[in-house]
Amino acid sequence: MRRTAIGVACGVVAALALTVITVRERRQASAAWTQFSIGPAAGVSASINTATLRSDGVTLKGALATAYGVPTVRIIGPQWLSETRYSINAVVGIEKSEAFRPLLQEELNKRLGLETHVEIRPFEVFVLKAADTPHLDRASGGGPSTWISSHDVRMQGVTIEGVASALQGVLGRPVIDETGLTGSYDLQFGWGEDRVTSVTATLRERFGLQLSADTRNMEALIVDRIWRDPELVVLAHVGRMMRWAPASVRQRIASVLSTH
Repeated sequence: MRRTAIGVACGVVAALALTVITVRERRQASAAWTQFSIGPAAGVSASINTATLRSDGVTLKGALATAYGVPTVRIIGPQWLSETRYSINAVVGIEKSEAFRPLLQEELNKRLGLETHVEIRPFEVFVLKAADTPHLDRASGGGPSTWISSHDVRMQGVTIEGVASALQGVLGRPVIDETGLTGSYDLQFGWGEDRVTSVTATLRERFGLQLSADTRNMEALIVDRIWRDPELVVLAHVGRMMRWAPASVRQRIASVLSTH
């Protein structure tokens, strides 16, 4: 048992040392960012708005979805894109929000060697509709922003299109907005073990929104080629190794090893 613990500790030290070496030789992010860093995953939460991505553990598929404006459920690529997570902080000034996606595409492309194309594919979807009297709270100010964790979602100042986009991340299927509702709203809710049943019930009972299954032809982003540079490989390895460490330790290591 003791030898096993020592072996694990040595492995962690070696991985951290290799990461430090890699970080020192890293590529520099674009100077156009207000803030940009990639580090080992310390959790599974993400907050996204028009000028910011802050996450302690977003999947590469989630990062691609943010960069290209395509829901994760409509990105077709290797399975590991949905499994490999990183702490990513990408921020531009709100006055430069139109540059956010192009800059994030640039950062991901130079680290992942992406080749993609778009084609039409059939998808199993959810269709979102409104009851005669939906029960939605108008935005109280701020936003738009969305924070998704493993057990709940918080949205501030989002349109119904933004709600549909968040639901896609929660339910793992495209969600099509057919509510006809306009304006911006604040929503927060969680879910149980049966996520689809739980979320469907909450939308109906608390917000007056109906969610139903259907099939539609939609555009998909097809990943033809992708690879991770050595820096990202090492950071992903460190993230997996520290999954069982206390949250404070994970966050500290992620902060120390984040590249800029």
